[in-house]
Amino acid sequence: MTGILTYGIDVSHWSKAIDWDKVVAQNVHFAFAKASELTAKKDKVSKFKDPMFDTYWRDLGKQDIKRGAYHFCRPGMDPDESMAFFFSVYTPKSGDLLPTLDVEDQYADDTSVPRKDKVKPIGRMVELVSDRLGGRKPIIYTKQRVWSALGNPGDSGGCALWVIDYNHNPRPKLPKSWSNFTFWQTDENKKMPGIQGDFDPDFFNGKPEDMASFSQ
Repeated sequence: MTGILTYGIDVSHWSKAIDWDKVVAQNVHFAFAKASELTAKKDKVSKFKDPMFDTYWRDLGKQDIKRGAYHFCRPGMDPDESMAFFFSVYTPKSGDLLPTLDVEDQYADDTSVPRKDKVKPIGRMVELVSDRLGGRKPIIYTKQRVWSALGNPGDSGGCALWVIDYNHNPRPKLPKSWSNFTFWQTDENKKMPGIQGDFDPDFFNGKPEDMASFSQ
């Protein structure tokens, strides 16, 4: 850790209407917004675009803070189809935070997909994002339990870590594939003036200006 933490938030349609002027006034320096995910039911794949993404993205572009987009990943989904859909919803832009691959509890809890068939697609999604960004790697959002269940794969190589840990201050527990974190989600389902629904609080490991190193 650098000893300096910069405050930010992440949001999705569960956050509902947001007055970003009020939010930014509360010392918020960055915001991540959910863009997309793929789901499968009875072998039929459905594409879900977060219904608030376009509004959030447009309004964040008017604020003097960093913004980033994330794709909610699910085991068993085709990585090429996943990233094609992600980039149909969200367009990378210079100055924005690197895009994020959200790898959550489904990767630890879904036993219907073998471990190797969970890990390989993550590496492929990293590759596809890197190709799109001219060699820059995405951010990976995950927690120690999930990455351990995947066998602590090396597919994180070169990817910044956005770690989920709600119980370990002043430093989060890290997956073994990383020696440090870049972003840290410290809690969930919080309330804030200006946000009609819920949001999740986060910290960047450094000063606001240091986020330029993790921007496109």
